[in-house]
Amino acid sequence: MRDKKRTDLDTDRALGLATLRCLEIVGEAASHIPESLRQQHPQIPWPQIIGTRNRNELYRAVDRPALFMYGSCV
Repeated sequence: MRDKKRTDLDTDRALGLATLRCLEIVGEAASHIPESLRQQHPQIPWPQIIGTRNRNELYRAVDRPALFMYGSCV
């Protein structure tokens, strides 16, 4: 997401879909982290991260500013 602006998500469909796909992958990976390790890091919003693996949920509740923020961290 380097050199991208938040508004690019509104105008570049491929960028938006690619960012959603990355978040799906992160959510799926997070679901494989053992519960014992997740409990050691309660500051991380595990349920929300794991929830991103459901593409239908993402489409219904897409928050473009948050999508940009999360995508910039990946």
